[in-house]
Amino acid sequence: MPYEECYLVLEPSEMYQGSDAKYVRPGGLPGASDIKTYDCGNLFVSTVGNTNTTTIGELRVRYCVVFDVPVLENAGGAPQNNSVSSYQDVAPSALTSTVQSAAPLITVLTNGLNAVNTAGALLLPAGNYMVSWQTTCAAASGITTFQTNLFKNAALLAFGAEDAFAGSDCTSVSMSNAAFVSLNGTDTITIKILATFGGTATEQTNVSILAV
Repeated sequence: MPYEECYLVLEPSEMYQGSDAKYVRPGGLPGASDIKTYDCGNLFVSTVGNTNTTTIGELRVRYCVVFDVPVLENAGGAPQNNSVSSYQDVAPSALTSTVQSAAPLITVLTNGLNAVNTAGALLLPAGNYMVSWQTTCAAASGITTFQTNLFKNAALLAFGAEDAFAGSDCTSVSMSNAAFVSLNGTDTITIKILATFGGTATEQTNVSILAV
């Protein structure tokens, strides 16, 4: 016998609106599954007065799906940006004169990129990033040169022009830099400071990483 086409349309008001009651499921969910990924409704199809057990028709389902990016809140209550990570040194870190010193970047301001920080070496997912950083150096007995560099793995990727100062006249320096970097998922990036000074010195670094 011929069959007719019929259509079932679910209006938005019938779909999930923030309540589990909108879902119909006679059994339990597999494992620890989230009910929001199951059953906007159960569809039952039946025939009446037809004893033919062969194929009597086709059931076709067409979906119209809209994807939204959820807005989550960070610890401060502000929307969390999942394309940015920011770090800074929790306290001034000691520097050694004329030695490339890595900024430890201990404090996590936000980590939407899920970066892993190992003593200042940041491991990020594969992708392209814009890295910007600012470093301040304070010395007890004067700074004569100061430079901040970006390393990818163990190789120098980008560096700030070395600034020279008049010895004891300079006891505090601040420098900002930015660089584009492409990472494969196993690469790490590190901000390092190279300074020449007398006595002792400390640095503080802030770095922001934006996925582009």
